[in-house]
Amino acid sequence: MTLRVYELAKELGAPAKDLLAIAAKVGIEVKGSFGSLNDAQVKLIKAELKKPGSHSAPKHEAVEPAEAAGRPKVRRIITIKKNEEGVEGVQVRRTHSDEEPQPEPTPAVVEPPAPEPVEAPVATPPTPLEGQQEEKGHKVHQPHLAAEGETPKVKIGLVESKGKKAEPEATPAHSHSPAPVAAPVLPEPVLPVKTAPVVEETAEVKEAKEIARKKEAKRIEDELLKPKKALVKARDRFDEVKGGAHKNIKDIDIEARDERPTPPPKKRFTKFVPPSRVKRDARVKHTFQPRKKDLVVGQSISVGELAGLIGVRAPEIIKTLINLGMMATITQLIDGETAALVAAEHQVELKVEFTTLEDSIEQVEDKAEDLVFRPPVVTIMGHVDHGKTSLLDRIRQTNVTQGEAGGITQHIGAYNVKTSGGQITFLDTPGHEAFTAMRARGANVTDIVVLVVAADDGPKPQTIEAIHHAKAAQVPIIVAINKIDKPGANADKVKQELMSQELVAEEYGGETAMVPVSAHTGEGLEKLMEIIQLQAEMMELKANPAREAKGVVIESRMEKGRGNVATILIQNGTLRVGDNYVVGAEYGRVRAMWDDHGKKLKEALPSVPVEIVGLNGLPKSGDQFIVGADEKQLRAIATARGHKEKDAAQTKASVVRLENLFDNVGGEKKELNLIIKTDVVGSMEAISESLGKLGNEEVSVRIIHAAVGAITRTDVVLASASKAIVIGFNIRPDAGAKQTAQEDGVQIRLYSVIYDAIEDVTKALEGLLKPIVREELQGKAEILEVFNIPKVGVIAGSKVTEGKIFRDCPVRVIRDNVMIHDGKLASLRRFKENAKDVAAGFECGIGLMNFKEFKAGDVIECYKRLETSATL
Repeated sequence: MTLRVYELAKELGAPAKDLLAIAAKVGIEVKGSFGSLNDAQVKLIKAELKKPGSHSAPKHEAVEPAEAAGRPKVRRIITIKKNEEGVEGVQVRRTHSDEEPQPEPTPAVVEPPAPEPVEAPVATPPTPLEGQQEEKGHKVHQPHLAAEGETPKVKIGLVESKGKKAEPEATPAHSHSPAPVAAPVLPEPVLPVKTAPVVEETAEVKEAKEIARKKEAKRIEDELLKPKKALVKARDRFDEVKGGAHKNIKDIDIEARDERPTPPPKKRFTKFVPPSRVKRDARVKHTFQPRKKDLVVGQSISVGELAGLIGVRAPEIIKTLINLGMMATITQLIDGETAALVAAEHQVELKVEFTTLEDSIEQVEDKAEDLVFRPPVVTIMGHVDHGKTSLLDRIRQTNVTQGEAGGITQHIGAYNVKTSGGQITFLDTPGHEAFTAMRARGANVTDIVVLVVAADDGPKPQTIEAIHHAKAAQVPIIVAINKIDKPGANADKVKQELMSQELVAEEYGGETAMVPVSAHTGEGLEKLMEIIQLQAEMMELKANPAREAKGVVIESRMEKGRGNVATILIQNGTLRVGDNYVVGAEYGRVRAMWDDHGKKLKEALPSVPVEIVGLNGLPKSGDQFIVGADEKQLRAIATARGHKEKDAAQTKASVVRLENLFDNVGGEKKELNLIIKTDVVGSMEAISESLGKLGNEEVSVRIIHAAVGAITRTDVVLASASKAIVIGFNIRPDAGAKQTAQEDGVQIRLYSVIYDAIEDVTKALEGLLKPIVREELQGKAEILEVFNIPKVGVIAGSKVTEGKIFRDCPVRVIRDNVMIHDGKLASLRRFKENAKDVAAGFECGIGLMNFKEFKAGDVIECYKRLETSATL
């Protein structure tokens, strides 16, 4: 059992520093009053204290010196009378008793007479416990006084009486001295009270004192350990939160600066009072209660906010995120979907609602009284070369077809046409398979789809694709059967073929209007316009021209002198010059706008296509066009969209599939690097997508850069650095680009028809492919005998069994149907003369390069390697 130094000091009634000194004296190493002592060390210290010369020995254990042999024992009893005012006097009487007299019940502390020196120094004992002075029958230990000369040794018994005289002590019955003689009563001198002798205690008093001492030590220990208990409780709660991560932390030792608790310091300042430990403990014990109502989170939320929202501690949220494979701090933002997933792990339902700056602009409800009828938007779709643009030219009284390279449409066109029934906005889409995205955008922004089908050709792949786009957009379809003026046209056959696509003509009991027309003669156009107007009236197309404009980008391009130009179809509201707008990741102000005829406008109503300038970049086709009054807010929206597009592009570029991983690691796949420049964004997207699909497992197309505008010197420098080919579509290089291309040897290919670009790139890819090699057997010869000719080497005497053996062809040696050598002929002779070839049935001598291990029965095969070009 171990004991602290300060506890041993309390038990022995000695100062702790004296015990430390004694411990050091006897060779015990103790650091301080809180040092531990084992039982052996405690016994050693107590033994040292019991030695006569020890200055720290307890006073109540003082040993009475041995009396001289044969000397009679003389005792002098001093009785002190004391009343409430003070000490009255002292009565002294002598006795020759061999035993100590019994004192009065209540001892008092007085100083012995000055003339009689005390044999041993006496220190003040600890204050008696309350209530012990009232007990009777306790023995009082009397210290002996040393006598000088012939003065006999006596003991002084000090008895305190409260107004009563002390009764004379009875002489003990047994005594070794002669019969006692009555001591004369001396006068009562008055002695001052200074010191108190040590009182001998009975077993009961010692036990009571020990109990009181333990209670006092327990009280002091509790006072000292209050902070420790609070910290241990807080640590246990912290371990519960952290999942027991700190369960091995040792208890914190708190050392008291004094054996007695120090009184609390006086408060000098009242402005700030630190919270008590109880309040801190109460704050740690507080737990959130999950809310019962529906919880909603936005696009992102921090971990701390989520913890407060769902009523779960933040460390638990972080632990759940770690289990989901995400490292996060309490201040880190997580997306709404992840927050909902974390909440579900804690049995809390969380709804995710994305609210952005764009929503605050777009979510403007129109009042019913502000809505007015607007012109319909009609998209013309169909297969390539079925006469879509020619039909629109006839309607607009223009000739757009002649301006199209190759006679095919390669851009989206938006036109506003005035008819007898009102205005109609037409969108002309390309019919080539490369322009699928354009057709999809045209179907999504339109009200009615006019499907053009050639009467002499019928439905084709792009016709079926256009039908699918229209159905996906849930817009009505009107079929225009074109080219009915051509020989071999059969409109009824076209109607029957369209029934397989669930388009049933009205005369066949269906709901699809089908009108035979001729773009060349104009036949049936008026009826087509009437049906379009009738369909628009049935749809009740309305818009609010009193609100800010909202639209969609049809096409965008870069023009010299005007900069970035975008074709916008206004879907709702009115667009005015000077309006601030955001479109895609671009923003700006409308500086000027023109209609499809080139006329400058100050405002544009719904369903009107316009061209605007003033963009700081080129938006993509299909981007939403939004007008707002707060330019700062619009700029923030554009910036956010730009960051989102950049992150998406980086993510797409960094995606690695398992199939592509080993191809890239092997390094065998060849790439054709291209830089594409076009006149409009739609053409750029179509060409990039079409060329990007070319290739196979050996070669592929890598588009380094694609943009709108003329070919510049920067493009040529980039092509030179990346070893790429520059492809221009409907544009030309400037003078600086041409000169740089000639100096750096960069190839620039210009195209105006997408077919030609795809065909040339395909041929270039095929040139990168390894040629296909196949072997053609020429002849066989069997070895009959092997000859070793000096200065010539080993010659195989053979007979040609099949075909011919040619001197310049590679050969292989076959033994037991296993090829053992593949090489070239060193010599071919017949009758000691060199031969160019040896036909079947003839014998010859054959020598091979780097091979001499011929055996009779081996077969020599002669073959040729034929190479053919590979195709995609």
